[in-house]
Amino acid sequence: MVKSRGEAKLITSFYGNDDLQVIRAEMLLASAVLEHNSPVAFADHFESLLKCMCPDLKIAEKLSCVCTKTTSLINFLAGDSANVLSEVMKTGPGMV
Repeated sequence: MVKSRGEAKLITSFYGNDDLQVIRAEMLLASAVLEHNSPVAFADHFESLLKCMCPDLKIAEKLSCVCTKTTSLINFLAGDSANVLSEVMKTGPGMV
């Protein structure tokens, strides 16, 4: 949720469907870098490679996820995972 001066809006209300697909693609790229323990700099190469491989894809044209953004997304994913792990540990077996 994004909080403005009076009301809270879903972040998705600021984007169109094409933008949401681009955001999804960027998150998938960051997840793949993280999952395969690849250097974050790989995102720089992959973005340009994907645009060369698929020049007719609208999503590839709009993709903008080089190492700075990929690092930010990875940190976001890591924070979310830490929150989930924390909750599991609080309620898991052996906890009082």
